[in-house]
Amino acid sequence: MKSLISETTVFAALKDACISAVLILVSVAFGGLLIAMYGFDPLQAYGVMLYGAFGNPLRVSETLVSMTILLLTGLGTAVAYRCGIWNIGAEGQLYLGALGATWAALAFSLPFILHLPLSLFFGFVFGGFWALIPGVLKAKRGTNEILTTLMMNYIGIWLVHYAVHFTPLKDPNKVFPQSYDIPVSATLPKLMQGSRLHAGMIVAFLSVVAVYLILRRTTFGYSIKATGENIIAARVGGINVSRVIMLTMLVSGGLSGLAGAGEVLGVHGWLQDGISPGYGYMGIAVALVAGLHPLTIVLVSVFFGALLAGSDYMQVMTGIPVALVFVIQGLAIVLIVCRRLLQSFLERRQ
Repeated sequence: MKSLISETTVFAALKDACISAVLILVSVAFGGLLIAMYGFDPLQAYGVMLYGAFGNPLRVSETLVSMTILLLTGLGTAVAYRCGIWNIGAEGQLYLGALGATWAALAFSLPFILHLPLSLFFGFVFGGFWALIPGVLKAKRGTNEILTTLMMNYIGIWLVHYAVHFTPLKDPNKVFPQSYDIPVSATLPKLMQGSRLHAGMIVAFLSVVAVYLILRRTTFGYSIKATGENIIAARVGGINVSRVIMLTMLVSGGLSGLAGAGEVLGVHGWLQDGISPGYGYMGIAVALVAGLHPLTIVLVSVFFGALLAGSDYMQVMTGIPVALVFVIQGLAIVLIVCRRLLQSFLERRQ
C-alpha cells in the first residue's frame, strides 16, 4: 500500500511538472511573437539567448551563478507557501542576509574553516530574523503577512543603503559607497577558474536536500503541510500552529538570507547598494512555476537563470530588451496560477 501511494504521488508530481513545462513553452512562444513585432527573427533571437546561457563553459557558469541565488530564494518562498503563508519578503530577507554576512566577515578574524561558516550562519540568522517579525505578527495578531513582508522589503533595502553610507562598514577609500572588502578567510571559493561561479552553489544544493528531507521525513515538515492545507484542522489535531508559522518563516527567511550571503561572499566580495536586481521577487516566480516542490525548483531555477544570463547577451547582440525575460516570467506565472485555480474549481464541483 505504501509503495502504491508513493508511486501515485510521483506520477502526480511528474504530471504536474509536464503541464507546467507546456505552459512555460506557451509563454516562450508568446515571447517569440513579441520578438517578431520588434522585427527580429524569433528563432535566431532565442538561438542567441541559448548561446548566451550555455554557449561555452564561462557562459554556463554565469547561468549557474544566477541559478544559485534563484534556487535559494525560490526554496525559501516555497517553504513559506507550503505552510499557507504568502511570504513576499524574500528581497528584503536577501538584503538582510547580505548585511549579516558582511558584518560577520568584517567583525571577526578567524581561520577559513570557522570564518566562512560563521559568516554564512549570520546571513541565515539575519534573513531569518527579518522574516520572523512578520511571522510573529501573523501568528500572534493575525496580521496580513503579504503587507508586512512587502513593506519590510523596503526597510531592508534602505538599511543596507544606510550601512554602506553611514556606518563603520563603509570603506572611505572606495569611489562608490560600499563596505570594506570581504577577507579571504570568509570568501566562498570559486568552483571554476576565471569565473564568478562559487561554492554557494553547493550550499544551495545541500539546502534543497535538507528542505526535501524536512518536508518529507520530519514531524515539523508534516506540521508545515498540515497547517498549509487546513489551519483549523491542524489546530484541532494538536499542532501548535503559531509555533509552526514562526519557525517556518524563520527557515524561509534564512534561506533567502543565505542567497544574500552568497552574493556578498561569493560574487561581489563586498556589500553595496542594489546588490539584488530583484532576485527575491524572481524567487517567487520560481517557487510558483515549480509547484512548490524542492526538487522541481532546481530545474526551474536553472531555466530562469538561463533566461537571465542569455537575455543580457541577446540584448548586446540583437538590441532586444532584457525586459522580454520579465514578460515571459510573468506570463508563465499567470498561466500556471490560472491552471491551478481552474483545477481547484473543478475539484470542488466534483
